[in-house]
Amino acid sequence: PEALGLNLFGKNVVLSGLKTESMNGTKGIAGRFDADSGRRSVFIPDQKKEIWVKVENIHVDDSPKKLLSDVQDRLGGVSLHEVVMHDRDDCAKLLLEKHNTSIHTKDLDGSNPLQMIVNVGAAMNTNVGRIISSVTRREAKLANDAKKTAPSACANCKKSLGRDEGMACSKCLVTLYCGRDCQVKHWKEGGMSKQKCKLLAARKQEVSNKIVVGSCMFNIITTWSWPLG
Repeated sequence: PEALGLNLFGKNVVLSGLKTESMNGTKGIAGRFDADSGRRSVFIPDQKKEIWVKVENIHVDDSPKKLLSDVQDRLGGVSLHEVVMHDRDDCAKLLLEKHNTSIHTKDLDGSNPLQMIVNVGAAMNTNVGRIISSVTRREAKLANDAKKTAPSACANCKKSLGRDEGMACSKCLVTLYCGRDCQVKHWKEGGMSKQKCKLLAARKQEVSNKIVVGSCMFNIITTWSWPLG
């Protein structure tokens, strides 16, 4: 059965050993087996297409699985969206506290549950709004704690740096150096580039935005009072 890949049907799989290099590492769901060709169909969700692959190139994907509650349904909706719209605090507690569902998963229109709460003022004073607010505060605290305890070292010479030692790149504000000499050497030897620097800056800004939004939500919720009908 294993030689024919009979144990693969319906499972999450990853492709490898293919002549088309760009397809190696692609993840999908194994489908039916064709005995004549010795190939099995694999549906690729990201590309919304089905391909036929030799069994030896299909392997069970044992990487951490994405929560089903964080995946868009066939209409592009996300589980927490319905919860927010109907203020189902019981469902919110189940999804957020027990299953750690993300409040940042976007639906087909690019909106996530956190944005729904922030953009619709009245929703911020609902039961679900308060629960999501507590999640943003917890995320902000974890991010700040991680930043305080993260070990620091020069990106070039790897020398350990104390909390008030070294200098950060003036552009991305993320990469640390002993001083100007190490920064210049790091760039000259290809350890850093404009593209990498911009990417780091963008990621830092994304994290900062989440923290700011969480803080703003908390401040607004504690000062605004909306009639809920």
